[in-house]
Amino acid sequence: MIRLFNLTAIISVFVLGVCDPFIFKKAAFSQAEAGNGIISFERSPFALSNPKVPDRPVPFWMISLPPGYDRPQDVVNAGARWARYGGLEGLTWDLVENERGRYDWSRTDYMFSEAAKAGLNLVVVVMNWNHLDQPDVRAVNGGLSVKAPHDMAGFLNFLEKAVERYDGDGIDDALGSPVINYWEIENEVDFDIFWSDTPENYARLLKNCYKIIKKANPNAKVLIAGMSHQPDLEKSRSYYFSIIKELDRIKDNPDDKYFDIFSFHLYNLNQDINVIPTMDSHVNAIREGLSKYGYFVPFWLTETGDYSGSPLAPAGAPSTFKLFTKTENEQAASLFKIYVYSITHNVKKVFWLTLTEWSGYAGLKDNVFDNVGLINNPETDGQSHKKLSYYTYKNMVEILDGSDLDAIRVIQEKDGIYIYRFMKNGKPVWAAWNNNPQENQIVISGITSKQVKITEAVMRYGSGFKTKTENVSDGRISVSLGSIPVLIGDN
Repeated sequence: MIRLFNLTAIISVFVLGVCDPFIFKKAAFSQAEAGNGIISFERSPFALSNPKVPDRPVPFWMISLPPGYDRPQDVVNAGARWARYGGLEGLTWDLVENERGRYDWSRTDYMFSEAAKAGLNLVVVVMNWNHLDQPDVRAVNGGLSVKAPHDMAGFLNFLEKAVERYDGDGIDDALGSPVINYWEIENEVDFDIFWSDTPENYARLLKNCYKIIKKANPNAKVLIAGMSHQPDLEKSRSYYFSIIKELDRIKDNPDDKYFDIFSFHLYNLNQDINVIPTMDSHVNAIREGLSKYGYFVPFWLTETGDYSGSPLAPAGAPSTFKLFTKTENEQAASLFKIYVYSITHNVKKVFWLTLTEWSGYAGLKDNVFDNVGLINNPETDGQSHKKLSYYTYKNMVEILDGSDLDAIRVIQEKDGIYIYRFMKNGKPVWAAWNNNPQENQIVISGITSKQVKITEAVMRYGSGFKTKTENVSDGRISVSLGSIPVLIGDN
């Protein structure tokens, strides 16, 4: 079967900048609270004219948005049709059941209905923390370091109600019946910022959540918490393998599995660890570990990113975390490379962090996570323009959307030269870049048309994307490849 992918980007909303645990103790937010990290709730939930959002078959390309600055329509305008909601924009037990037995769905109904109205499919991160259940939770560098719920039955009752409310089956649905079919259980549980419990306790939480979610919505898919990108990736893998080992030990039946998708994170932030070529060896090591327990699941890169500017290291970063100045051109080129490389290496979905920059992530102004966005935030640097990476992303989606997954080919990955062939509507499109400091000549062969158009993947302010037309000789062209990635296709 031919599988086509939609480069209508999956946009994720990660609220990683919430460092005050008391923020979570509010059952609902006032209309005036539209500040950093909090979505404004100025409008009420509404009925949708088309409540069933189609689950597009293989959407690959994603962006992440900081709440308070972006709305679902901003995501769609950037080229996306998916969103990953986490933190305050995810499903947090404390924000719904702030009093025992009293559920306030107004904020989640509003957020999810807004997303559905805009045409977005959602991945929602579930956070089990509730101040009634864990009053002594620690705030650590922008996150809440939680444990598995003490009142597991109470939490699972809340989760079942939530999944039923957003399954679109017409029974106990939210107004407008927004549909959520992807649920991620917690975030970065190998990282103390978000989780301070054992891998065994997380495994038991994941199993319980999986069974409840499948009971409420058999069509739903469950993601394991995204594996963090720490300097010691082997340590992170070891933590997750402990989870898998415990899941295998506590399974009810021999064939039982307790997640459908493996979620992981990789960034180009620390100059010592980059997505390329780290991803291949990292993912292969994870796949090998999972296969020992019968897990053969899709991989989603649910957080990735790169920055522009000269930011500070994030709060709590180790002394080995090294940053250097990057231009908007470099960020845009990095975005292009990460997306293309991920897809050609069998990573099914990629989420960029973020669309619009944060300001003061984890209380530190102008840190690296304030600079990974594709749109400048004037609260960070006084600028509000769309960065070059925004246009690179949008143009990449436009050119490659609809390509045939089964026809993607790796042409070259050596000597600093990367060339990939996509097939769209029966015609080839090549993506290529050069990581060498000097220009290199590459040859593209197998061309059936008489001319091709070469488009630089990073545009130039004031003149747009530079393109040129080349005549084809004997089905081949020679291209001088510099620091800017290119797309090559029929003229």
